[in-house]
Amino acid sequence: MKHLITIFIIICSIYNGFSQQNYSSQNKKAIKFYEDALVEFDRFNYSVGSDLMLKAIKADKSFIEAYLVLAEVSTEQNKYNDAIKYYYQAIKVNPDFFPSMYLSMAKLEMFQARFEKAKNNIKTFLTFTNTSKQKQSEAGNLLKICEFAIQAMNNPVPFNPVNLGDSVNSPYSEYWPSLTADGTQLVITRMLPIKNAENEPVTKFNTPEEFISNNPEGRNKVFELYQEDFYISVKENNTWQYAMEIGAPIKTNQSEGAQSLTSDGLKMYFTVCNRGNTKRRCDIYQSEQIDGNWTEPVNLESPVNSEYWEAQPSI
Repeated sequence: MKHLITIFIIICSIYNGFSQQNYSSQNKKAIKFYEDALVEFDRFNYSVGSDLMLKAIKADKSFIEAYLVLAEVSTEQNKYNDAIKYYYQAIKVNPDFFPSMYLSMAKLEMFQARFEKAKNNIKTFLTFTNTSKQKQSEAGNLLKICEFAIQAMNNPVPFNPVNLGDSVNSPYSEYWPSLTADGTQLVITRMLPIKNAENEPVTKFNTPEEFISNNPEGRNKVFELYQEDFYISVKENNTWQYAMEIGAPIKTNQSEGAQSLTSDGLKMYFTVCNRGNTKRRCDIYQSEQIDGNWTEPVNLESPVNSEYWEAQPSI
């Protein structure tokens, strides 16, 4: 499940501890532009904030924090080429300033199937000894993925993806498919516009992508306008039947997503956010299918869930 958070929170989590006296820049004009930009990003004024950040760079071309923030902002806006450009500019200023920039850049390059470059950046990140064990472990896993991808791309095999058609797909966004081992039951996540008291969609755009493309500054409003629900399709006579909403008790007026089915299809683990004791975070829930009916979802509690954010289970 995608979680939209403010750019300001991202910046604070990455650059925690920066203050004016220890910025890489001592240029007061550049620092003023930089701090004004952060305020605008906190208000979701991306265009204004980006312009101010560029002015900070113009005032001091070695202001590395400004490049890094622009990289994060560009990533949040799906402007991956711009984000990679800003990361490289930051590295040019000071290659040792913030080791995690190599890992962040590698992830973007992997998304663009630029695995050789991503591999090199991951290897560079792994040369730093002042990073957390968690980040080192993540980098090691990403490196394996890159090496596998490079090998696979150099040795292609025939692959012909086929759209499952109107019985499963719709004008809305379908994703995160889970399939039983016998290949007869498919559970998908579908993101739908929320309906108002009059049972009318609160937005005319079928998908978040359409909404964002027409409202670039409205990324933070996506989960105010859309919610995720589960749909199930069953294969009969080698044909997928019309996907039906899973219904209560799993379905609520909140989002449920990132499901994972057991091989027999009788248990499902999924992500639930902002519900009950999960307020302001996400937890993993479980439901069982008994006599064709799904049971009331149960929070897995500790040790699986914690006071932190758990999501996207795999079973």
